[in-house]
Amino acid sequence: MMDADALREEFVREAEKFQRAVKRSLAGAAQRLGRPAMPASPYRRLDAGAIGSLAAGYPAQLCAPDDPRLLDTVEFLLQNCMVQGGFFQDMIHSGINPYLTLHLAQVLLRAGDSRYLALMDAVAKLASPTGQWPEAIHPRTGGGCMGDGQHVWAAAEWVLMIRHCFVREEEDALILCQGVPAHWLEQGAPLAFGPAPTAFGPISITIEPGAGNARVTVAWRGVWHGAAPVIEVRLPGFRPAVAKPGAVSVELVQEYV
Repeated sequence: MMDADALREEFVREAEKFQRAVKRSLAGAAQRLGRPAMPASPYRRLDAGAIGSLAAGYPAQLCAPDDPRLLDTVEFLLQNCMVQGGFFQDMIHSGINPYLTLHLAQVLLRAGDSRYLALMDAVAKLASPTGQWPEAIHPRTGGGCMGDGQHVWAAAEWVLMIRHCFVREEEDALILCQGVPAHWLEQGAPLAFGPAPTAFGPISITIEPGAGNARVTVAWRGVWHGAAPVIEVRLPGFRPAVAKPGAVSVELVQEYV
C-alpha cells in the first residue's frame, strides 16, 4: 500500500493534469465562441447552463476574483438569463432560481462589483412570508414551479450571502464588511455580526458609525486556530484598510468621489 505522502503526491499530480486539461478545453471554447466565457460543455453554446461554471469562482475559488473567463460568464448570464432581477434557469427548472441568483451575487461581491446588491434585493423580494424560497419560482405567480417548496439550499445560500457581506476568506486573509451597503448604516446604530466560523477560527465583528457617518470604526474579535490571518476591511463607500498585525479595529474614512 502507498503511504500518505506518496498518495498526496499522486493526487496532486493528477489534479494538476486535470486542471491543465480544463484550461486547454476552455481555451478552445473561447476560440470557438469568440469570448472567454465558460460554457457548460466544450461543445455547447453559451446558455443558462453556464451558471454551473461559476463554481470555479464561488464557492471553489479556483480562479482569481477578476478572472476574465469568470466575469465574462457572469456578463453573459446577466444580459441573457435574468427575469425580474433573478437568474432564470430555462432548462428543466423553468423558473427563477434564488440560490443560483445568489451564486451570481457571490462572484460579483468577490470581484468588488456593486451589482451584487441588486441581486440580493431581488432574492429578498422573492421570499415567502416565512422567509423561505421554492427551488424555482414561477415568474407570474411568484410561487414554486419545480423542486422543493422550501428549498434548504436556497436558505443556506442566503445565510452564506449575509455571512460573506460581513466576512469571507480570500487565500490567507479575511475580508471584512465588503458587502455591507451604505443604507445598513443610515440609522447610525452599531451593527454586529457573529461569532461566525471561518477557516482561521470564529470571529465577531462590530461596525460603529461615527457622527454623520463620515467615519466608521470596524472592530473584531477572533479566536484563531493558529496565527492570526491578514485582516482587510473593505466597507463600501469608505477607504479600504489592511489592519496592522495584532490590531483589533480600524477607523475608516468616507471616500468622496
